Amino acid sequence: MDIDRRPTCRYGPDRRLGWGAAGLTIVALVAALTMTDPAGRLVSGLLTVVLGAYAFLGLAYSPSLVASSDGLHIHTLSVTATLRWDQLTAVRVDNSTHLGLSNRALELDFDDQLVVLGRRSLGVDPQEVYGVLRSFGAPTV
Repeated sequence: MDIDRRPTCRYGPDRRLGWGAAGLTIVALVAALTMTDPAGRLVSGLLTVVLGAYAFLGLAYSPSLVASSDGLHIHTLSVTATLRWDQLTAVRVDNSTHLGLSNRALELDFDDQLVVLGRRSLGVDPQEVYGVLRSFGAPTV
């Protein structure tokens, strides 16, 4: 049996949060079905939808980024792609501030597409992922 000993790094949302949201979705659904107050039913129903979507995205799209010596595998709501390192045009970290809140995101350029992954999508600071991708040989800007 041949064992692959090449390093592989996986990044994705914290699955504990996804399962927690799934549990709260069930609680909100039970509340929506058992309440007699119309306003309470509406709020519980909306909460069920929001928590359900959060749980689905956190569990279905994890890991969202897998890096290995062969390349990258990206799995998000809008893009699913497997790329060799030479297919990437650029990898960079975007630091921005909006309304006094700072945000950091990892940007991946390839085939006229831009994939932007934030801390929630990666599960760690995008700057840390950027350093790992550089060590694998990702093109930087």
